[in-house]
Order: sequence, then C-alpha cells, then structure tokens
Amino acid sequence: MLYFPRWLVTLILGICALGVILTVPNLFSAPTVERWPSFLPKKQVSLGLDLRGGVYLLYEVDMKAVLREHLNNAADSLRTEFRNAKPPIGYTGLNADNNQVSFTLREPDRAEDVRTIVRRVDPTLDVTMGASGAVQLKFNEIALKRLEQQIVEQSIEIVRHRIDETGTKEPTIQREGDDRIVLELPGVEDPEFVKRIIGTTAKMTFQLVDESGNPEDAKAGRLPPGDEALESKDAHSAPGSTIVVQKRVMVSGDTLTDAQLTFQNGTEPVVAFKFDSVGARRFGEATRPMSASASPSSSIKR
Repeated sequence: MLYFPRWLVTLILGICALGVILTVPNLFSAPTVERWPSFLPKKQVSLGLDLRGGVYLLYEVDMKAVLREHLNNAADSLRTEFRNAKPPIGYTGLNADNNQVSFTLREPDRAEDVRTIVRRVDPTLDVTMGASGAVQLKFNEIALKRLEQQIVEQSIEIVRHRIDETGTKEPTIQREGDDRIVLELPGVEDPEFVKRIIGTTAKMTFQLVDESGNPEDAKAGRLPPGDEALESKDAHSAPGSTIVVQKRVMVSGDTLTDAQLTFQNGTEPVVAFKFDSVGARRFGEATRPMSASASPSSSIKR
C-alpha cells in the first residue's frame, strides 16, 4: 500500500483546486465573466478555429492595380514638369501601360534633361532611351521589390485596424507568400459581415479650405463655383458644422506611404505622415505660401 505524507496530499489537492478555479471562467460566456467581482479569475482560454470554429479568409493584394496607379501619378507629374521646363520639353504619346511609362521626345537631344526630371519626379524609375527619341520608364528591380513589400505591409495594417474595430479577440492576420494575406477569426460566425468590413473602401484627399465661403450659405446649397461643402470633423467645432473646400484635389491619398501617431512638444498628439516622391512634390507645391483666402486642409471621402 502506497503512503503519501499529509503535506504532499495537501499540496496535490491545492493544485487541483487551483486548476479547477482557473478553468471555471471557461464555463460561462465572456459578458457574464466580465460582471464578476475583480478578485475572481476572469481569463478565458482562446480557442482556435479547429476547436471553436470561425472565419478563415485568404486575400490577394492586387499589385498590378497599385503599380498602375503609381505609374499614372508619375506620368501626370512628368506632363507638368515637361510643360514647366525652360524651354518646355516636347513629347508625344505619353501614357502609362504594361508596367511602364512610355513617350517619344520631339527633340531627342534633350534626353539628359528628361533623365534629370525623371530622377526628380520618381527615382525608382529607370530610363531607357531608344532610337528616334523613344523613352521607356520602368521600375528597377530593387525598388519594385521594396514597393511590393510596402504595399502588402500597408494592406495588413489596414485589415488589422478594420478587424480591431469589430471587437474580435485575438485574430490572426499574417502574410502568406509574396502577395497574400491570411485572416483567421475564431468565434466569428458571419463571414459576409467580415468581407463587408474589409471591403469597405475609403478615399483620402488633400484639398484647400475656401475661407471666403460661407458655411451657412453652403448648408442652403449656395456655393461658389468650384467649391463643395463637407461636414467638419474638427474637435473644436460644433456637431454638424460645415466647412467649405475647393473641389480640386491637391494631393491624393494614394501617394501617402506612411502615417502614425506622434507627439509634439512632448505631450501634444499629432499625426505624422510621409508621401512618396510624387506626393511629396505635390504637397510641397500645395502648401507653399499662398493668398490669405485659402489655407491647406484635408478631407476624407467615403
């Protein structure tokens, strides 16, 4: 017959009792456990998809669409730069297609001027000069890999923020391969709801505030030509207040590469953001000294 000292039996029973107490929260729903007194254990075991069920989604980042938009921005900037050059640079057939920007110079001897402008507009593009002034601009391999990685990382952060807003606990969001994102949501029973949340698109634009516009007239539908009225999101403005902005988009949100919360003077929260080369140039032009009737601002449209 086995004999155990009393202290050992007490220790074993105490450990078993502690284990039972710690597992009790798993027998109740999360809202019920949250109402328990603070001295009781509340931590519950998070069950994965294999035990609890849930939603498993696999997304693929549309690299071609993003790269095409990047090249379209570069082509638009080149048109402006060529027009503002001294003397202007003549060209024909400037367009972005097949992962490149192509055009033909009317004066092939200005090839070096074109190279300088391209480096200023977008240094990630390599310039190839052909016969009779034909020009092709393509992403260099290093810049292309860096851009693709950045696109996937941004997509993951966007998905993460949107899932966090739903209150889902311990989701799994990770990269798979070069351009795919795996999303696992234990306990979620409505995949269509998740798809709608993730698929919601938002467009961010930077526009100028028309300080000569009257918000009261804007509410009545009386707006100056080229202006539009938006609801003000300023924390210091009254709820439902209106702001008048110019319709012209100075900088589009697709040129934004990074944005994060930082602090100014140690305590004042501010948003720090970074543009790509095209967006940085446009933002610089939009925010340089201007007339007193307009000031820079931003708006987000859905």
